[in-house]
Amino acid sequence: MPVVVAVVGVGKMALLHASILASMEDARIAAFCETNQVVRRFAGKMFPGVKVVSSVTELAGMGLDAVYVTTPAGSHFPIIKTVYDMGIARHVFVEKPLAVSFAQAKEACELVGKRGGVNMVGYNRRYSVTFARARQVLGEGILGELKSFEANAYSSDFHGARPNRKGSSRGGVISDLGCHVTDLALWLFGPMDVTRAEMKSILGGPSEDEASFSVLTKSGLLGQIRASWCKAEYRMPDIGLAVEGAKGVLKVDEDKVQLSLDGGGSQTWYKHDLGDEVPFFIGGTDYVREDCAFIRAVADGRSVEPSFETAREVERVIDEVKRIGGGVRPNG
Repeated sequence: MPVVVAVVGVGKMALLHASILASMEDARIAAFCETNQVVRRFAGKMFPGVKVVSSVTELAGMGLDAVYVTTPAGSHFPIIKTVYDMGIARHVFVEKPLAVSFAQAKEACELVGKRGGVNMVGYNRRYSVTFARARQVLGEGILGELKSFEANAYSSDFHGARPNRKGSSRGGVISDLGCHVTDLALWLFGPMDVTRAEMKSILGGPSEDEASFSVLTKSGLLGQIRASWCKAEYRMPDIGLAVEGAKGVLKVDEDKVQLSLDGGGSQTWYKHDLGDEVPFFIGGTDYVREDCAFIRAVADGRSVEPSFETAREVERVIDEVKRIGGGVRPNG
């Protein structure tokens, strides 16, 4: 039997996930939930035969197995709570970030502990073949003892925008774009604490448009993480890391992995060299693998990563950045 799914929120990410789910034999979209009437009509035309409702509470009693939450970040936790409290579905997928605070993320995990089921957060870079290969190289110890790492999350989304014109629903750059690279750093290097942080407003709004923070992992590795959505040279979002070890340097982004050893010799793996195949191509191979992993986990009754508990650590780090950074400073 296919996994019966509802998608809450009809925007870019909802249409991406819905298109992937509609292409899978072991998933069936039963409903969309969207507050905007015009968008509801659009969803009905795009996916004929699928019920479209205006409130999450209307999804109760539909016999859903899973709910995808693809709304703005501020509404993630209230929707998760409603889904669990009303017994709408046992399994929940939430687009990143899990919540807008560590406190909300902890409560979401507590709800999972009471209700059970499969839960997942959309940190799709974990399903990228380049970052997976980087993790493999690090696990093999080729770099020797690790010394430090630098990580970046850059885009030009708001480069040149007028002050206070950015979409308030996206919040600051750390939760919107920087959370991806924070999750990758946790995945690659383990638990970490923030030692220094700075947040700047480039556009004059209340949220940070650029952020830089230093971390120290539990194993003693020093790291520097930077995020900005005001970089002119990044037409597409760019997530990248550089790791220095006793024997060389490893660099990875969404297109390639580069290994340079001090004793001579280097190797580069491009995305197409790493078996980046999926059953069908919609939106990106990492998104397809991510959704397939979630649906298979629901069907098999097993856990999948990144889970709510894993994503809670991202929110802990972000809360530390905001606390240690002491607020958003104007640029200049």
